[in-house]
Amino acid sequence: MSTAERRLELILKVGSDAERDSVMELLRQLGFDPLAMKVGVLLAGDIESLRRIIPTLHGTEIGSLPVPTDLSPAVQSIHVFGPRSPHI
Repeated sequence: MSTAERRLELILKVGSDAERDSVMELLRQLGFDPLAMKVGVLLAGDIESLRRIIPTLHGTEIGSLPVPTDLSPAVQSIHVFGPRSPHI
């Protein structure tokens, strides 16, 4: 599997419900299917798709990422979780 095909999960931490809702609406407009969480938004996708909102994403990062300017008014931080291992 190439790096671009790998899937990642991101948590976008926001400060309020209103900010969460605005981030989710923006992500939906970009073709994503975000999931509301208590701390913010869970976003999953392949690396190529996620680069539309985080252009500097390489796909090898685990941990915190800088928040892109487009998201910075509402998003406080972004945390990357690596791909899950399938339990077979």
